[in-house]
Amino acid sequence: TLQSCATFCSSYTFFGSENGDECFCGMALNASSTKVPESNCEKKCAGNNGLICGGPQRLSLYKK
Repeated sequence: TLQSCATFCSSYTFFGSENGDECFCGMALNASSTKVPESNCEKKCAGNNGLICGGPQRLSLYKK
């Protein structure tokens, strides 16, 4: 779930979910990162279909 990803990444500045069920953590964004339209993120989160968790090659990103 998105909450479990946030918990797992608690010591990082950023966390995000990709493709509905992948979790990523980081201290900074990659220099080549770009913002894309939210419509690119259409995968429902595993464990909570009410939330969107990225898409193929698209990360729903959160900053703490």
